[in-house]
Amino acid sequence: MSSPALVPVPFHGNTLFLVTHNDEPYTPMKPIVEGMGLDWKTQYRKILSNKERTCVVMKTIQMPNDGQNRDVLCIPLRKLPGWLMTIHPSRVKPEIREKILRYQNECDDVLWEYWTKGRAENPRVIQQDSSATSTLNLKAPIDFRQHVQLRKLIDEKIRILPEPLHNSAYSLIMKALCAFLGIRSRKDLTQYRFEEACQFVQNYPLVSLPELPVMPKTTKLDLNFPKETAKPSRSFWKDLPPDAPKDGLSIQDLLDPDYPDPLRQAIDRLEKAGYDVQGLWIQYQIMKGHLRSATKAFDEIYQISRVRRMP
Repeated sequence: MSSPALVPVPFHGNTLFLVTHNDEPYTPMKPIVEGMGLDWKTQYRKILSNKERTCVVMKTIQMPNDGQNRDVLCIPLRKLPGWLMTIHPSRVKPEIREKILRYQNECDDVLWEYWTKGRAENPRVIQQDSSATSTLNLKAPIDFRQHVQLRKLIDEKIRILPEPLHNSAYSLIMKALCAFLGIRSRKDLTQYRFEEACQFVQNYPLVSLPELPVMPKTTKLDLNFPKETAKPSRSFWKDLPPDAPKDGLSIQDLLDPDYPDPLRQAIDRLEKAGYDVQGLWIQYQIMKGHLRSATKAFDEIYQISRVRRMP
């Protein structure tokens, strides 16, 4: 039996891993407790002693960097702030002590606002605008323009991944966003929380990538790429420096759309043969991105070097 899928979600500068239980996001507690420098056995007993309030469940999960499934104690994400309020700041790691104090003080203010005024608002979520009305419709769904804006943000986030992973990566981020906001789908996202959603996508770490579909491996695989396959049909740079290697390639050659690109051909063939080439794709795309961003700088260096060679 396969373990439930874990979804990484940013939370106050850290990353939580969520798992769905009864259509509600839950988070494993042991990584959080140990990450704060607290004793897990003590916190485990404390959480179980009040399990009617914390609504704990045991889920069989394979955590990151763990080679096997284990029974893990989880609580609803909506219960995590309440648990954090019970932690004494002096018992956590010094580097997160100030963050815990700030978080607890903010929770105190939120509860006071709720009980005395009937509503609490997050200043980081609501953008103050001089043209804003005095009343805010908390249930108004995001409009078409905002849907497009959110889609563009996600597309920008996943563009470094190989194209076969784009659809599953998009679904992964949307699932994490919905879990973070406590909604069922993007249709439930309101304008009140739109800025918060955008900030979440921008800060989302791609620490858990979807897997490429695995196909049966074939024994017929041509991976022969003699040096002729690396030569472009035409040289982008006609005037190479005198000291350039005979079989040298410029950055412009490597980025030219007509370049044969044997490295990409090899990865394509491995992928079509059923091999998991996710790591190769990621490195390839990142290297291409660095080449594109460095093209202008290298072109300037080349032009300067040519001027210096002139008598």
